[in-house]
Amino acid sequence: MQFTLFPEIDSFTALAPLKVGYSQRLWWDIAESSAPFKEHNYNPELFWDFTEELGFV
Repeated sequence: MQFTLFPEIDSFTALAPLKVGYSQRLWWDIAESSAPFKEHNYNPELFWDFTEELGFV
């Protein structure tokens, strides 16, 4: 799944290789009645895609 933050602005071409990702994992403990989720893991990430060509090398 991909989202574009600024589709109509062309001045951010230098930031085109900058990518953002997010994943979330919840571990269930069905035996517990008051707190069914035992553990929450949030994994945001920010990375630079070196395979993206910018044209000014």
